[in-house]
Amino acid sequence: MGEWSRRDIEEHVDVLREHHDGREFAAAVERFAVELDDEERRHLREIILDRLGQHARKQAALDRDLAQGGFLRRTFRRLDTRVPRPPK
Repeated sequence: MGEWSRRDIEEHVDVLREHHDGREFAAAVERFAVELDDEERRHLREIILDRLGQHARKQAALDRDLAQGGFLRRTFRRLDTRVPRPPK
């Protein structure tokens, strides 16, 4: 194994993300990958794919929230559909 541990790669990806967006980030990751050996590149690929999955899940949740009309509307909708408690 080379010089980079998985944790080091994750931290470096975080730094790249802080400094680059979109295509610039992709180009920076490609430049970084050239420095890595095969196992390190495998870790990098796993890290990027995992983060893409996290982003997609967050985006899907945001899309659902927007489709449901925002926090207050969802809250009131839940209140409207609650079964009332019997009086004591």
